[in-house]
Amino acid sequence: MSHILVVDDDFQLCELLTQVLQEEGYQVHCVNDGESALNYMQMSAVDLVLLDVMLPNLGGLQVARRICQRFATPILMLTALGGEQSMLDGLQAEADQ
Repeated sequence: MSHILVVDDDFQLCELLTQVLQEEGYQVHCVNDGESALNYMQMSAVDLVLLDVMLPNLGGLQVARRICQRFATPILMLTALGGEQSMLDGLQAEADQ
């Protein structure tokens, strides 16, 4: 079973994503800030990270860079921001999409 880490400070969105992904057969863990995500990944292997761009304290792009430095885990960025610059920022942080 694939293990997905959801990193988002929106509790309702975390609950929704967890429910939908679990119904599809994934094991899901949700955290609400970047530091918690990095700590969790130190303790547990994950197959995919769904990462919000706009997180408190340590932003999503910073978290993506740190994940890529330490792990070979694919990252999908979640953002309400639009436009090419947001996409380029995510790719420069080494997110997969």
